[in-house]
Amino acid sequence: MSIETTYKGMWSSDPSLLKSLLDAGETIIRKHGIGLMPIFVTHLFGEPRYETYDSDWDSQYIDAKDFADILFLIPPRPLILEPKPLEWHHRDMNEEAFASYGDWSFYAWHDGDWEILYDVDRIGGGETKDGNFDTAKAAIEKWRVNHLKSMLP
Repeated sequence: MSIETTYKGMWSSDPSLLKSLLDAGETIIRKHGIGLMPIFVTHLFGEPRYETYDSDWDSQYIDAKDFADILFLIPPRPLILEPKPLEWHHRDMNEEAFASYGDWSFYAWHDGDWEILYDVDRIGGGETKDGNFDTAKAAIEKWRVNHLKSMLP
């Protein structure tokens, strides 16, 4: 079983563990393409069905036999989804702060403006008229927490 610590939880690819967590009623976060998607159990005529979302955020069902192909987050106790703290680096004569995490890039500017990129695609950002590095970094952290919370049904 391959496991790494992240988001204060553990990543796993153990299909029997995934099935047991889902059957116990847990909502599980899985890595899927460029993002994270929830998996949860629903029931049809008393039988468990495992529901997730595809890359277009359309609901779909998956078969337990396909669980071996899923990398998922073992939820910590209590369930806390907090992003890892970013390590910020200032550059451009202290006009810009930059942080990265995998394919994610985060930019905060001295005037409070901020931007989030995944690979080269703009995912989020904002402009302020009266801000600073701290307000920009706080906005990025708020976005990251809300992004994780949006993964839960």
